[in-house]
Amino acid sequence: MIRSRLFQLLVLAGLLASAGCDRSSPPSTAPTPAPSPGAGPDASFKLTVDALGSQDALAGVSEVTVDAGASTGSALRYRVDFGDGTMAAEPIARHVYDKAGAYRIAVTVTDATDRIATASRELTVASPLGAWLYSAYIARARAVEVRTLTLTSQEGATVRGVLIRPGTSDSPITGRLTSDRRISLTIDRLGETLEGVVPSVLAPNVATWTLAARGGPVDGETLVFTARPGEPTGPGPDATLRMRFFSFGAPFGVKEISPILFDASTSRGDGLTYFIEFGDREIAQSVTAVHPIAEPGEYTARLTAVDRFGRANSETVTFEVRSLVTKGYYVQWEGSGGILLIHTQRGTAITGDIFRYGGNPTIPFSGNVNADGSVRLELAGSEGTLVGSLNLPWTDYYSNRLELTYVGGPRNGQTVTLHFRQGY
Repeated sequence: MIRSRLFQLLVLAGLLASAGCDRSSPPSTAPTPAPSPGAGPDASFKLTVDALGSQDALAGVSEVTVDAGASTGSALRYRVDFGDGTMAAEPIARHVYDKAGAYRIAVTVTDATDRIATASRELTVASPLGAWLYSAYIARARAVEVRTLTLTSQEGATVRGVLIRPGTSDSPITGRLTSDRRISLTIDRLGETLEGVVPSVLAPNVATWTLAARGGPVDGETLVFTARPGEPTGPGPDATLRMRFFSFGAPFGVKEISPILFDASTSRGDGLTYFIEFGDREIAQSVTAVHPIAEPGEYTARLTAVDRFGRANSETVTFEVRSLVTKGYYVQWEGSGGILLIHTQRGTAITGDIFRYGGNPTIPFSGNVNADGSVRLELAGSEGTLVGSLNLPWTDYYSNRLELTYVGGPRNGQTVTLHFRQGY
């Protein structure tokens, strides 16, 4: 009995000891970390296009750099999506796009607690392919140069196309692009090279493209091209040049005096640019121009009209400019007559002599013949001043008269009639 009771007590004591041991050493498990304090990560990046910091990338040549190093967060992991299927896992990633287009670049950062932030931006990848227009007067060549530079294909850094010049056959072009956006175009048929930098933006109606010419008809010139607004539509330009010698209503100009009107306003075409060559190596780039000619002779004026698609048309007009020096006038007054000769003309200023018949002395004079046809002659001695208005069609001896009136002197108020006579 006593042994049985003792055994029960020993068993109970063992159970109690076992239970106390379990409470002091619970089973081992992985700890659950507390959430990190503060905000989650922030994604940001700097986008740089080539070494020039251009706005548009060039397909096949421009290196685009994405720098996400300014993103914030703990133990960040990076993913750069260039938008064309190309991915990178570095904070600084570089890429060259194969094709032109609009791409959305996205940077995603993930911190140590798997929280995510994303930033994105759109990038335009452009190509120099297309049609580019140039038109200007080349003083050295004394001609208007009109060109359409058409680039039709690109393989990596190599471009090809044609140069179109009105009145000549197309010239093949081969060109090379470099990573700093420089381009060199060789125009095979002209023995000419065009060199320059592709502009930062190639959007239509925005970009101008400046190229320096080496060799060929525009050697040494700087050519500024603009983007052509699509394919040509409608008929080409029709250049029409009208002229008016509105000094004295004459059918010709008088050197240094006549304000000759050159008028291209009746030309037809889409978005025309006008080049008016006056024939004396001077030119105006406007729809109308008023221009006097400095020396007598026969001249040929040329109008070139270029439409917004680069199509050109020209018209020429031949005209005459005369000098007052070569003209003699038959003078009739007081029942007698004589000859008025102009010896010099400098601008509107003239000098000359009046030879009167009947043994009367010669009278020198100086004066002015102005653009409006007004005439004022200061006669030597006490002869006074002759004033009047000149009419110079110079085609009909009897109908082309100049009535001059004495102002001052002994003949004050008297008139002198001058008739033009060919041959003096």
